Amino acid sequence: MVKLNEKYVTDRAGRRTDVVLSRKDYRRLIDYLEDLEDRLEIRKRKRGARFVSWEIAKASLKAK
Repeated sequence: MVKLNEKYVTDRAGRRTDVVLSRKDYRRLIDYLEDLEDRLEIRKRKRGARFVSWEIAKASLKAK
């Protein structure tokens, strides 16, 4: 998990209304989320994937 140094903005009643992140923390958070999306996509594609040996793939490419 990404460790962030967030700061909170509060309303007059003391309730947290917003979060402020440094640019560095924001970028780290975005990178982390993009990595998660990639992992989910890979997992999704692996479920229905058919794998062939390198020799078969190479022969298929030569035939084209």
